[in-house]
Amino acid sequence: MDSARGADEAGEFGRVPFRLWIGVTGHRRLPRDRTLTDQVHSVLGRLRDVVRHSESTLGLLGITSPLAEGADRVVAKVALEHELAALEVALPLAKDDYKRDFESQASKKDFETLLDRAELVTTMPKSRNRPAAYVQVADFIVDRSDVLVALWDGEEARGEGGTADVIETARSRHLPLVWISTTAGFNVAEELGNGIDQDDFVEIDFYNRARMSADGFGHHSDKRKRRWEEAAAKAGLSNGYLEAFWDWILPYLTRADLLADRYHFLYSLFGSALFVLAAVAVGAAATQVLFLAPRQPPGWTVGLPWLEVGVLLLSLVLIFAAQRLKVHARWISCRELAERCRVAFFLCALGLGSNQAAAIDGIHQLGGGRRWSDRAFEEIWFKRPKKGPDASMIDALKRFLADAWIEDQAEYYDRRTKRVRRRSFILTSIVALFLIGAMLAAVVHGGVDLSGGGEGSAARWLLLLAILLPAIAGAAGGILAQREYELNAERFEGMADRLREVRYRIARARDLDALVATAEAVAMSMLAEHKIWSDLMLRHSIRVHEVV
Repeated sequence: MDSARGADEAGEFGRVPFRLWIGVTGHRRLPRDRTLTDQVHSVLGRLRDVVRHSESTLGLLGITSPLAEGADRVVAKVALEHELAALEVALPLAKDDYKRDFESQASKKDFETLLDRAELVTTMPKSRNRPAAYVQVADFIVDRSDVLVALWDGEEARGEGGTADVIETARSRHLPLVWISTTAGFNVAEELGNGIDQDDFVEIDFYNRARMSADGFGHHSDKRKRRWEEAAAKAGLSNGYLEAFWDWILPYLTRADLLADRYHFLYSLFGSALFVLAAVAVGAAATQVLFLAPRQPPGWTVGLPWLEVGVLLLSLVLIFAAQRLKVHARWISCRELAERCRVAFFLCALGLGSNQAAAIDGIHQLGGGRRWSDRAFEEIWFKRPKKGPDASMIDALKRFLADAWIEDQAEYYDRRTKRVRRRSFILTSIVALFLIGAMLAAVVHGGVDLSGGGEGSAARWLLLLAILLPAIAGAAGGILAQREYELNAERFEGMADRLREVRYRIARARDLDALVATAEAVAMSMLAEHKIWSDLMLRHSIRVHEVV
């Protein structure tokens, strides 16, 4: 536990903690009884004890709350007494409008004090009326929570979006619920629902446990840092200003990048191997029938049939290994996390991270929930340097963004375009040549006498080619279809063109606010493009029906 905490706090090799998020609902007016607060302490203590952790992954608590008077604040204050706890605030209305619902100046000050401690602040989209706004924020709380804690008297809701309604929503979704009664006795009841989902912890822990070579990790990180240092020097931007930002993001970006590359290699290896093995199995079967079977005594099955069996068994092992390691899903998730880290660095350098309510990629959208990669990115975002540039730095920042971010990404897409088009050409040529060869073999075979040549006759060789060449072409075609080379090449080329157009928009930004707005729009475009790519590639997981 201590080693995991040390690793997390030092950002060693870019590991991230796992956080159990507790949603809060309850009455605004609570009995003035210490016993109720003691029960809240007890409940959160038990939840803290059930948060999973490992030698590689630190387990933490998070609270998701609108910070209304009463239950919301009681639970938030108790939770924030726990070490490294985090607070996410969901506002049903714009802050100043929301504060009109608080009864006194002391209450408003209490709200502001807690709000200042929040790591995330999300304001709900505008609703048709006030009650609808509270319904909307209640749904958000349920969606974003692993467990719901309710301070409730057991009575029906007194208005739209009341505590009873929130509890029923949680029950309908089988969310674990801990209900602390607000009537005398203050009893605690637990409804387990479907239990606390452990999948995200498993994925984050697997991500943290992945072994990294210290030399390889350092080389990858230093190479990127040197690129940013060179771009900063060229732009006339002080490394002293940027140092806090790249010291923050580089360990996380490097881990995500290296693991994305690792899983992509495994995905490509397993996928290609399966198609190749299918062709080998066809070749083994055809060779057995055409050349070995006529020479074997009746009843004998030695030789290539066992090779075919071995090849098919190896194929099943590869499919099992790919699914067990989740190489496909982890490749896409790690690549997504790396892209979000890259975008976060540049937006934070512009000062976006100093805004408590900033969310760079829509992860806080209504009903967004939390995937493991969302959780990981949130933990990274929490640790961002909360500072920004001054107005005198705008010209240097524009040059730095144009070079280190926009042009760097445009060149990356250029390289990807050339690479995938080259691979597409090679595989397409293989498919065409082998199909033509198969057709020629079939045509020639049709004119050869099979009766007089024995087992080594040209006819049998031609027949083998007619069977084997289409299998090889099919393997190449399968790889080609799995990788979506042509479609990706078109998208990469278009993205490179759009990014180069953006350089002019950045150069024309008149002030820091305009520059931030432009950079944010660019970030959203990049992340949207990555989402399209990930949705496309998610269709090509390694499964049995992909290769048979």
